[in-house]
Amino acid sequence: MIPGINGEKMKHLVKSSVAAMMLFGAGQASAADFSDPALPSVSSVMSIYGGVQFLDSDDGQFDEDVQFVFGGDAAVAGETWQLEIAGTGLSATDENDDDTGGSHFAAAGHWLSRSQDSTWGVFGGLSHTGFADTDEFAHHVFGGLEFASFGAQSTWFAQGGGIVCAHGECSDTWEAGGFGRVGFRYFPTDHQKFEVDFLAGFGDIDLEGEWSAAWGVEYEHQLNGPFSWFVAYRGHYVEDGNGADEEALSSTALVGFRVDVGTDSLRQRDVEGAGTFNMPDLFRALSWPDEL
Repeated sequence: MIPGINGEKMKHLVKSSVAAMMLFGAGQASAADFSDPALPSVSSVMSIYGGVQFLDSDDGQFDEDVQFVFGGDAAVAGETWQLEIAGTGLSATDENDDDTGGSHFAAAGHWLSRSQDSTWGVFGGLSHTGFADTDEFAHHVFGGLEFASFGAQSTWFAQGGGIVCAHGECSDTWEAGGFGRVGFRYFPTDHQKFEVDFLAGFGDIDLEGEWSAAWGVEYEHQLNGPFSWFVAYRGHYVEDGNGADEEALSSTALVGFRVDVGTDSLRQRDVEGAGTFNMPDLFRALSWPDEL
């Protein structure tokens, strides 16, 4: 067992992995009938990844600590809908006496209006966040609007909405607020992808919150058939205005693999399949405010 991931959180991760495989299997079953013109087009994609996070916080317990990160996600999409789940586990920080790592699990649905030029939609979902040094947790509800515009070799996308804590230790996390995200993907070929994105959130973070941000860069390369590999960098920031103006900043390096069923290229997956949108990267920062 990875240090810092207790039994309960490991159970959550296993459940999330099983659900991911079920989603992926559903996509495979649909892909078997993909050529049948009487059925709607369905595609699926599944990712697994691992890496290292460098976390620097005003809390001495988290000062310049290193955590191992592992997780995955899966999505199934049709012409007018998309369902997805995602889960991430983090090992405990080096000086964490409680020896408890954080965890994040979420599920969302998207309702889409697609065309070859653009896609817009609405999304909503639920998340479970386990705090980074205790056994406490919080459940959030989130939702919003999204839009993507397709060029010959590129995609612009944007998402905006709100999030609210519905259950658990809500006063120790992001209680309620809004967020906005923008991103850009460039495809040198149909089988290569560069992506950058930035997200900013604001609202009641740890009683008297300030704001949170997430940003990232990813490169993906498709191999022969449905498999691809990717490398990514993710950054997260939280400022806690609860009387001390404390902050936390992390940098995460990831490497992973994807399996894509129902589309022939990364570009087709982006325009027509399960790759147009994913869940906003809200969840890593939800576990931090109480630890600042």
